[in-house]
Amino acid sequence: MPGFPGPGGCFTASVPGVLPAQSDAEVVTGEVAEQVRETVVAKVPEVRPFLAIPVETVPLHVRQWRATDVVSGWLPGRELPGPRVGS
Repeated sequence: MPGFPGPGGCFTASVPGVLPAQSDAEVVTGEVAEQVRETVVAKVPEVRPFLAIPVETVPLHVRQWRATDVVSGWLPGRELPGPRVGS
């Protein structure tokens, strides 16, 4: 089912019109959670009201994307690596 942890604790998202990805989810608390929330609000200020209610902070570490581009002939889709943050 899209949006739920799959085998091995990985998170697999596959929504029509969006790049499917395989990610590792990590629940964070305390100062780390606050830092994640500040980063999200800095990128998308409109989200601030939603963070005023009790929510869990769960960063997703994308391991892999699967991109399909019919015009470019990417059928089946191509596997693309996740971002290399900090390198």
